[in-house]
Amino acid sequence: MEYLLALGVLVVVFWLMSRPWKPKKKYIGGSSADVFGVFNEIFNPAAKNASEVIQEQSRQIKPKPSPEDKPNT
Repeated sequence: MEYLLALGVLVVVFWLMSRPWKPKKKYIGGSSADVFGVFNEIFNPAAKNASEVIQEQSRQIKPKPSPEDKPNT
């Protein structure tokens, strides 16, 4: 009976050792940009507006060309 308990403890120890201790970080973008955005809004409003325009343009989806459009040659 003691052997079965020891085997169970070893299995649990090896299972815990095989797991990564640090959780995988999920990328949360824009946290530092938000901090600097406050300073830009106060001291340089044009830069704040430009960054908002750039973010909006990066979110936009390009339209698909129609079949009649010819590629640039």
